[in-house]
Amino acid sequence: MMTFEDLAREAIALSSSPAPMPLVVQWASTIINELSRVKKVQHFKVLRELYIPPVLNTGLVSATRDSANLTGNAAALAAWPGGHQLVGRYIRIQTVWYPIGDQQGTVLKIRPPALFAENSVTLHSYVIQTRYLELDEDVDLLDEHMTHGRFGSPIPVITKDQMDALYPGRWSAYASSGGVPQHVCEVEVSLRGRRQVEVYPYSQASELLYYNAWLKPPTYTYDQYLPNFINYAALVEGVKHRLYEYHAAREQEPQRQAVLMNLAARQRTIWQDARAELFLHEAAAAQGGLSAMLLKDRFVSTSRDINNAWSAVWSREP
Repeated sequence: MMTFEDLAREAIALSSSPAPMPLVVQWASTIINELSRVKKVQHFKVLRELYIPPVLNTGLVSATRDSANLTGNAAALAAWPGGHQLVGRYIRIQTVWYPIGDQQGTVLKIRPPALFAENSVTLHSYVIQTRYLELDEDVDLLDEHMTHGRFGSPIPVITKDQMDALYPGRWSAYASSGGVPQHVCEVEVSLRGRRQVEVYPYSQASELLYYNAWLKPPTYTYDQYLPNFINYAALVEGVKHRLYEYHAAREQEPQRQAVLMNLAARQRTIWQDARAELFLHEAAAAQGGLSAMLLKDRFVSTSRDINNAWSAVWSREP
C-alpha cells in the first residue's frame, strides 16, 4: 500500500517542483478533508445514538431575587448528578427558565449575566430540563432526520428559524406530562466546542434517538497509508496543482512565473476532471441507490403512485 509520503514524492517528481515534504502531505490531507465535506463521503458516515436525560424535580430549592445562587435541600442534592453534570441545563422554579452555569454541592449558580428575576422563594418545587444536547466530538455533519428509539418514527432535522416559527413559545411553555420529540434543530456550539441540537417537544422521561452523521475527516501524516477509498492517481493530480501554484507564487522572474502560471492553469483543468473520481466506490454506491429505488418503485410499492421520475419510467409498458 502507498503512504502519503510516497504520494508526495511522486507528485514532486512528476511536476519537477520540489517543496517541503510536510507541506505537500498537508496539501494531500487538506484535499481529502475539503472534498469529503462537499461530497458527504459514505466512508465517513456512521450511526450514532443521542441520549436525552429525564427531567429532575425531586426535592425543593430556595432562591432570592437578584441572586445567582439557587440552593437545594437534601432530597434535591441526592437526586442531582455530581461532577458538574447539570452545567448547561436549565432550571425553572416559577415561570422563567434559567441557564445553570456552575454546580457546587447543594448550590446551583445561574450563568451570568442572568440572575433570579422573580419573587424570592423558600423550599419551592422546581424542574431541571436539558434544553440543548451535545453531539459526539467527532461529528461534522448531520443527516436529514433522526429516529426515535422506542417508536421507530423519523424526526426531521430542521433549521433553528423553522423551529422558532413552529414553536415560538417553547422557551416559556412546559408540559408537566412531557412530550414526544417531533423536530430537531442545530443550535450554537457548546462551551466545549461540540455541536449541539435542540429536540422539541422536550421529553420528561429519558429517550434515545438514533441518527446518521458524517465524521470529521482525520488529518493524515506522511507515514500513514492512503485510505483504500481514495483514488491515488486522482489525488496526485490535485497535489500537482498545489505544487504549481506554490512555485508560481514564489517565483520572482516574470517569464518563469508566467510559465508556472500556465502550468498551474493547465493542471487545474486536469484536477477539475480528476476530482470527481477521487473517492472510489462513490459512483458505484450512487448507482446502487438508484437501482434500489427503481426496484422499490417496481415491486414494493402497492399504490403505484407516480411521485418521481423513476416511477414515471417504470410505469410505462415496454
